[in-house]
Amino acid sequence: MGCYSFWTFSDIFEECGLSSVPFHGGFGLLNIHGIPKPSYRAFQLLSKLDGERLEIGIEEASPTVDCIASRNEEGIVILISNHQVPLSPIQAESINLTIKGIKGVRTAIVERIDEMHANPKRVWEEMGKPIYILMKSRFKS
Repeated sequence: MGCYSFWTFSDIFEECGLSSVPFHGGFGLLNIHGIPKPSYRAFQLLSKLDGERLEIGIEEASPTVDCIASRNEEGIVILISNHQVPLSPIQAESINLTIKGIKGVRTAIVERIDEMHANPKRVWEEMGKPIYILMKSRFKS
């Protein structure tokens, strides 16, 4: 069993001042309007790894690629990440995933966090960067 913590839950953080801009680069998992940022979504994905940890072997992977898996009564969860330290360049990576020992028809659900998925800042920018945001279904979980 492991755990992870984060510096601050929201961008309402007195030590850095209170910005009225919805996406100002704050430390929080949620912006000032309570909209989940990609880091919040990453915690949601990590929370799905709640069963028996499975051993994973990665062949010829980039040093920025990590993989972890677990199994519980609902099935197998595999989390693959391509990450880099903040403000460092990162490139797209190709991943080949083979799962052995599964018989019968199975379903796979893919959830992504990248420039096009789970990225409310991009949606806000497409809206013209309004200072005041009306909560719309585009931001909800």
